[in-house]
Amino acid sequence: MQTFKKVLFAILIFLFQVLILDHLPLSYGVQINLFIYIILCLIPFNINKTSLIFIAFLIGLLRDLFTFTYGLYAFGAIAIIFIQHYYFLLPQYNKFKKIDTSLYANSNLLGWRSFLIYITIFSTIFTFLVNIINYLSSWMHIRFFFIIEEIVFTIIFICIAELIRSWLFHKEEKEKFV
Repeated sequence: MQTFKKVLFAILIFLFQVLILDHLPLSYGVQINLFIYIILCLIPFNINKTSLIFIAFLIGLLRDLFTFTYGLYAFGAIAIIFIQHYYFLLPQYNKFKKIDTSLYANSNLLGWRSFLIYITIFSTIFTFLVNIINYLSSWMHIRFFFIIEEIVFTIIFICIAELIRSWLFHKEEKEKFV
């Protein structure tokens, strides 16, 4: 039942991304992409790296199918997975390797301060990678302000999704750490 809830949460996040967030003009009539679905790549913590790369590739490929971008989001998702591996090799994260986290690096495990730093770093990397590759492939003028705005909105929506997720799974996770 726990796995079913997590898969359902992932499907709902992805559908929310492609059916609602991709069609919201948030700023001055200009389309801004909110990348809330990257939480599906950033949350898994203690699983096989090969499996995580495969999951990120599938998530990115599905996003590419909905937006007709031909590998742009798949590249971004795989890139943050590679960088994430080295991020958690930093000394301050050694204590988490001993805990069975049941696949989730979340606000309950990391604490909100570390979680916000983690999400900010990886949202920034993902957004810059996707926008720079999009810029280079289409020769369009890139606007720095819109990239910053996308990063800020992405972080806000990821935090809201994490609040909802921690509210839904709070009792189950609390029992696991006690």
